[in-house]
Amino acid sequence: GFGVGGIASIIAFGLYFGGNILAGNSNWISLTFFVIGLMLIVIEGMVPGFGLPGISGIIFIVIGIIMAMNNLRLAVLSLSIAIILTTIATIIFVKLGCRSKIFNNVILSNKLLKDKGYIPSKDMEHLLGEEGIALSELRPAGFIEIGNNKYDALSDGGFIVRNDKIKVVKVEGSKIFVRRI
Repeated sequence: GFGVGGIASIIAFGLYFGGNILAGNSNWISLTFFVIGLMLIVIEGMVPGFGLPGISGIIFIVIGIIMAMNNLRLAVLSLSIAIILTTIATIIFVKLGCRSKIFNNVILSNKLLKDKGYIPSKDMEHLLGEEGIALSELRPAGFIEIGNNKYDALSDGGFIVRNDKIKVVKVEGSKIFVRRI
């Protein structure tokens, strides 16, 4: 998610660009390059694969960060150090993070066993061919009743009105597909 890291990033980049613009080291063009780069990366996140928007976004962000500094040599040096330190921190986190107590708090390590109270999804094959009524509208999902039992179901071909008679035509695991009769 976004959370604390996202908010900290916005504050840090705001201070970086705002400070350089106020100090006269930069202008709005560098911030524009950075924002365009962020937008391209967001677009890349919505489009499958790693293509032109992602690569262009990275390039625009790097250009924006470098343009925000007054000295090109210092900008490239600072960016290089940041990339190297980030790479080292990532390697340390991956190598040691899996063994840390903090990391263990975010991993589900419980085994879901029947004798411990876990109830797996029920096999609904026995309902195949059974008839009942729609308790709600199915467009395509809704509730049905077969016998005196209520089930979640999916329509297998169109809209089904409440109280229509239905028949179970297909079962896939815990998914029940019905058709109006």
